[in-house]
Amino acid sequence: MSDKVGASMDKCEREIRKFFGVLVGLAVSGNKHSVAEMLSDDWSVEVGWLKDPKLGVTSNWFHAVLHSLRCQSDGWSEKTAQQSEYAGYVLQSDVEALPDGTYRRKAGEGGEPGGEALTNGELTRNHKVKKVGRILEMFHQNCLTKYTPGCYLSMDEQRVMMAHKTGSYRSLAKNKPIKTGVTIISVCEAKVGYLRTFMVDIGIIDKHEGKKWPYIKQLASFCANKFHKLVADNWFLSVKFLRWGLANKLYVCGTCRKIVAQTGFPAEIITDGKKHARQEIVWRWAAPQLSAIRWQDSGSVHFLANFLDPREEVKLKRWISQPGQKSTHADVTAPLVADVYNKYMAGCDQSDQLRSSLTVHRKTRKWWHPLIFWLIDQSLINAYILYKNECAHFKQTPMSRKKFHRAVAESLLGGLEPTAPPKSRESFGSTSVNQRKRRARLSLDTTIMCIPVKHEGNPKQYVHCYDSSGATVQRRRTAFMCKGCGVALCINMEGKNCWEAYHNRHPREE
Repeated sequence: MSDKVGASMDKCEREIRKFFGVLVGLAVSGNKHSVAEMLSDDWSVEVGWLKDPKLGVTSNWFHAVLHSLRCQSDGWSEKTAQQSEYAGYVLQSDVEALPDGTYRRKAGEGGEPGGEALTNGELTRNHKVKKVGRILEMFHQNCLTKYTPGCYLSMDEQRVMMAHKTGSYRSLAKNKPIKTGVTIISVCEAKVGYLRTFMVDIGIIDKHEGKKWPYIKQLASFCANKFHKLVADNWFLSVKFLRWGLANKLYVCGTCRKIVAQTGFPAEIITDGKKHARQEIVWRWAAPQLSAIRWQDSGSVHFLANFLDPREEVKLKRWISQPGQKSTHADVTAPLVADVYNKYMAGCDQSDQLRSSLTVHRKTRKWWHPLIFWLIDQSLINAYILYKNECAHFKQTPMSRKKFHRAVAESLLGGLEPTAPPKSRESFGSTSVNQRKRRARLSLDTTIMCIPVKHEGNPKQYVHCYDSSGATVQRRRTAFMCKGCGVALCINMEGKNCWEAYHNRHPREE
């Protein structure tokens, strides 16, 4: 291996920490502009601390590291490292592949023997994802061990935006907000959105029940034997799933599709196209301890559950519309499973909402980079949830997510961040900015006399008086402007002569 390759590997960890610190720091401002614009001199001071000379952050450096970043060294060679100064940056994981095709945890840094082998039950199929599989599996193992979720969990799909037309694992979903992207099946805590387990759809999950069931079963196995209550939508549920849940101490409920061959839903209570009365509830036992319920809301809704009594009813607030009348918000009778579904199904949606508010996602040429960005976002969400739990335990007030992102970025950058705190940014419409712009317009030509010029147009077009622009002074509009100074000033308005007061403070040089 050449000296250049060795030098690249030596500074790998330091540069990657710096890169991710900058990436998280840029996410604080919303990532609405390019890196070059955000690191320019006239941009927001929220990322101004990243422009410190000690950091050495430039647009070229950022894109060079991003272009060369990958999460496992498949196909890495000396020739690859010679292509760029940053070509040796490989994210390391604690999961390694063995020659026999199995996986195990790596040995410790102090020379400890390697960890135990990971069986198929402990591994999702994330380790088979190209380029980023090992670090995805490492993140999955950390999600399982760092936090004990509550009673209710939700299973749903998450979408990661991918604009590449030929990217691996890219799929099209016309009924989703993100049309083109990668599908990730996730299990999150229902109340706070903590990501418990997940699996990337690498193109082997078919919509037919016989082919998608093994993968749903594998995800659910990480929640089994703990009496969790899992809420899922109609893409996942079937009578087979509920039976497996009862045998493995996992309670399951949710909506169900009307395809009898795939779901096992009783055919005698499936809607036959006829109109049913609003609030009608019909149920049957699909199997011992497995209830199948049809509830007539604005349309027919089908539920399956293995831990709820189908005879229990609740009152839900629903909008009821009638022809020729306004919609009314009234109480309707619904089965208990409908109330449970509405309360605890939004765990993955809450995680998506948190991820969209402060995201590190950026436009890139590599198809696997969106998965890295998704992993960083979910890591920050899980870390913030853990941080809030610690603050609640010690009865402390947690910081906001924006401040938490800033603290994470500073910790990744280590001792490289500037010591002096940045000044607060002045918005374009603030008084101080407007006053500076007015002062910049002051004429340097002393031949122009300071005489008042009156605006003869619409009074609505009058501008505010220069001396009434402070925060503690009531603002006034005036029709007069000084021709020599270029500022608007009041003349004997409401008992005040701003013209005389201003020119006493700013006399013109002869």
